Amino acid sequence: MHYLLAALLIVTVSWFLWPPLALAMAIVAVGNFRRIVVRNAAFWNATAIFTVGLVWGVVMAVATTFLSNAVTTSSVVKIFLLVEGFFAVGYVGYAPAPEDRIMFNKAGQTAKVGMICYLVTGIIVAVISR
Repeated sequence: MHYLLAALLIVTVSWFLWPPLALAMAIVAVGNFRRIVVRNAAFWNATAIFTVGLVWGVVMAVATTFLSNAVTTSSVVKIFLLVEGFFAVGYVGYAPAPEDRIMFNKAGQTAKVGMICYLVTGIIVAVISR
């Protein structure tokens, strides 16, 4: 709970400094979703891995694309934000729990599915929004 309040405060303050910075901070803050994935992934079946990865990748791609278009007109900043979103999606599989590492690194599998879905969704959204 404290992390959420601190992240909200940082994003709010960043918004007044420079809106793209606020989006960058929000993307970093959302990376905290990793805790949930790492803690539970070892017990997921293939359907859960695919579903969580799919939802995570698609939601992050759509949110990052639309919000980056809303906060800046600079193509360089948009690309930076989209790349940061890609890394945030992949971060959920970083350093899996010890029991998951011994098994099948299901958190890593979830991250891979999410990253692929992020790329595909990002391309689709970019083509449609043109």
